Amino acid sequence: MKKRFFALVTALCLAIPLFSSCGKISDTTKTLFIYMCGSNLESKNGLGGKTIDEILSVNSNPNTRIIIETGGSKQWHSHNIDAKKTGRYEIRDGELKLIESLEMQNMGESSTLTDFVVWGKKNYPAKESMFIFWDHGGGSAYGVCSDENYNYDTLSFTEIEKGFADAKLSEKFSIIGFDACLMASLESAKAVKDYARYMVASEELEPGGGWDYSAFLPAFFQNNDPVETGKVICDSYLKKCQDKKRERFCTLSVADLSNYDKMLQSFEDAVKYINQATETKDYFSSITAAADACEHFGVNNIFEGGSNMIDLYDFLEKATLYAGTDRSAVEKNISSYILYSVSDSDRSASGLSFYYPILYKNGEIRDYINLGVSEQYNNYLRTYYLNVPPTTIEFLDKGHVNENGAFEITLSQGSKKYLRQIYYYLYEIDENGKKTPVFTGLDMKKNWNDMKFSMDFKGTGLALQGHEIDALQASDSPTYADFITPVRADNQTTFLRFGLLKDIDKSGEGLYLVEGIWSGFDESNLPNLDLHPLLPGDSIELIKTRIPTSTDYNSDNNTTFTKVEIEYDGSGISRIPLEGKKYEVYYTAIDIFGNFFPSDEAEIEMTKTKEEILKKLPENEQAGKITKISPLNEPQN
Repeated sequence: MKKRFFALVTALCLAIPLFSSCGKISDTTKTLFIYMCGSNLESKNGLGGKTIDEILSVNSNPNTRIIIETGGSKQWHSHNIDAKKTGRYEIRDGELKLIESLEMQNMGESSTLTDFVVWGKKNYPAKESMFIFWDHGGGSAYGVCSDENYNYDTLSFTEIEKGFADAKLSEKFSIIGFDACLMASLESAKAVKDYARYMVASEELEPGGGWDYSAFLPAFFQNNDPVETGKVICDSYLKKCQDKKRERFCTLSVADLSNYDKMLQSFEDAVKYINQATETKDYFSSITAAADACEHFGVNNIFEGGSNMIDLYDFLEKATLYAGTDRSAVEKNISSYILYSVSDSDRSASGLSFYYPILYKNGEIRDYINLGVSEQYNNYLRTYYLNVPPTTIEFLDKGHVNENGAFEITLSQGSKKYLRQIYYYLYEIDENGKKTPVFTGLDMKKNWNDMKFSMDFKGTGLALQGHEIDALQASDSPTYADFITPVRADNQTTFLRFGLLKDIDKSGEGLYLVEGIWSGFDESNLPNLDLHPLLPGDSIELIKTRIPTSTDYNSDNNTTFTKVEIEYDGSGISRIPLEGKKYEVYYTAIDIFGNFFPSDEAEIEMTKTKEEILKKLPENEQAGKITKISPLNEPQN
């Protein structure tokens, strides 16, 4: 039936001017194809329709066609788009006009992509064509375009490559763009390098509004240079993020896919050096430290989950610093591969990311290896991440009081190879023995030579508008640290995210920045796109509970948490003196495979006054005295 319908449409096209594209095209003809998988972005927030509204706001150009395929959403909120059909539309004369309605197809299947490309290229030939994937992106492990009607099935990079290959394109697209999260990667570029001259994509999560179509479409209409069009896409997207106060999450780059092979070879050479070095020297711990310290995208922490995407150049720069890896070839080739990029000024975002298993998932690593991006890197992953030894972390001492009066642990030298992070968990103990969390942190003193780790107890916690919060440190780098704290907003349990710009005033205090409300990963197992700014006048409830957090925050009978409702006044996060008398701390070592190894626990009696704490204690001075060390007895729900 589909073939007969297609034949009829083609015949009509030859007979009468049904489609605006029928007939001979001029040398200035351009076509923009948008593969719009609405997913829950549309069904929940109508974002697909809002993007179409942006496109419709631009004056049409007689030599330019905009063709959109819709699907992948259980509900479309505007433009009379039928969620039970796969629709093909042309934007013409300021209107969205239905050209073809098909039985529902899975937008996460390569065959659906192929059908659209073949149909589009045949019916809308042009001197220059651009192709955009619009929807969720999940990084290299998950791909793009999550179809809500098919259990959130996504187009993997293997399927994208197959989809374009099966379309048997006679010429490349000028640009293939990903208006989606976490797509400016080595892996996504491999999937499209043979089918486009340039790629435009983001290393980071994209705010829900995505690109600014009303700003860049005129450039696409008028520019004959796709690089200039790409630059306008980047610049207008940055401005859109800035206008919405979301520039922290803004990255976008233009990549020259003709230089991909050179870039890949320089990456291969660098990883080959890493493989050789780790065979003869104990460099593996330095490489994992480089991966932890470099710029991450999405989320990569034990509380929210892992996107497992990191900046390629920043990683190799850190690896050079820690283990002597040669990054010079990558440095040379990245400047010819990444032609233009934008990002928040304090981030080390080169415009090119790649997959690294920060949070360990065995099946995900195996799937990644099957992508066949880099044999040298696959060997690295097989050697160190698919051969799990029986012992990774060993304590020589689960806890003692060191010379500065701090609680300190000692690990074996063999643990260095597999140690990823050490967290400390600080609780207040009331007169009834009840434990309330104060802080979960990564900012510890680390003596890697002797494998000794400690946390100075300074007697301070974090607060919002004077109310102490349960702060969880999600990441730590030399310049910035991410934190979350559980809250309720709009009757939903979620997280308030905030960050610390370190040493911004050279006083050692840094500056805490409230980033907004973000609920982590959604039901599609992909990152939520919207970080909602916390604005003056907004009401939220601050939640304090144990780790892991209970989810029954609605019950008044739940005694494992307390709630404080506040009306946000625009102030930031601040450090305040703790007012309790007794505290408890323990550490947890986490290996690269995601296994947890807890220490003993230490009880601390506060010895400093509020006034003394406010004056800021000297570097090695403690605010309390350790009175007891015992085997860990974790708080229970």
